[in-house]
Amino acid sequence: MTAATMERYIRLYPEIGQALERIRARPAEGSRQSKTDKYTIQQVITALQMCAGIKSMAAQKLGCKFDTVTNYIDRYPEVAQALTEIEEDKLDLAEAKILTHIRDGNLGACIFYVKCKGKRRGWTERTEVTGRDGKPLFDYASAVPAIRDDITRKFNSIRDAARAVAVH
Repeated sequence: MTAATMERYIRLYPEIGQALERIRARPAEGSRQSKTDKYTIQQVITALQMCAGIKSMAAQKLGCKFDTVTNYIDRYPEVAQALTEIEEDKLDLAEAKILTHIRDGNLGACIFYVKCKGKRRGWTERTEVTGRDGKPLFDYASAVPAIRDDITRKFNSIRDAARAVAVH
């Protein structure tokens, strides 16, 4: 989002501008997690909520770099959990919208849904070469000793038969 677009949103929705000012306001000394933190955990969470979890927009609202938001997510479990909840909310919203389109008879939405959710029933355009539940088709590590034993048995049988023929 460009600065001009952000300014337009602020003019159209003054509450965004007010929230931005609150977010950018320097936190009280005791509310920071460490001396180097510029923002409180709650400020970062609020920015992520306002931006639907889009980190670059949250960074812009906070007046910092993308990496700063990412660092808060990595360092503070509360921020990571909040981002997870925001992303889950967006998924719920998208799924509800798809279901609305399915109920309305939208064939594209129906096909999309069964391709995503109906793989176990054969609704897929690609074939996954895996065993049941994504496990390998063949477990080489456990099969090698059994194969080696089988080959050894067959070799010994052939060797014994050859010795028997040579003796007679």
